[in-house]
Amino acid sequence: MTTTGPEPRATRFEMATPISFREPGEDAWREGWTRNVSRTGVLFETAPPSLPPGAQVEVILELTSYSPSALARVRCSGKVVRTCSPDPTRSTVAMAATIDDYELLGIGD
Repeated sequence: MTTTGPEPRATRFEMATPISFREPGEDAWREGWTRNVSRTGVLFETAPPSLPPGAQVEVILELTSYSPSALARVRCSGKVVRTCSPDPTRSTVAMAATIDDYELLGIGD
């Protein structure tokens, strides 16, 4: 008999790249920086205030490829799963959000 445990956690890739985010339906986008990204979620920093856990969120990630001039923009939707202050000496908050769905917005040079 084979038993299966919980699915292994998705590999996280440390990266500091611009991120824009908002709650669905809001007009204004807020800005921040990613700390790490996986296929299932993103951890990012931004100026306060944070969104509460459980809030739906849209994010736009700017990802570069091997060519520094090629930029891929990806819109993701998910929900905030936790918030925290990453460092008491910094004036930012960190938010972790799931990536439940995504759409490639374009690749440009």
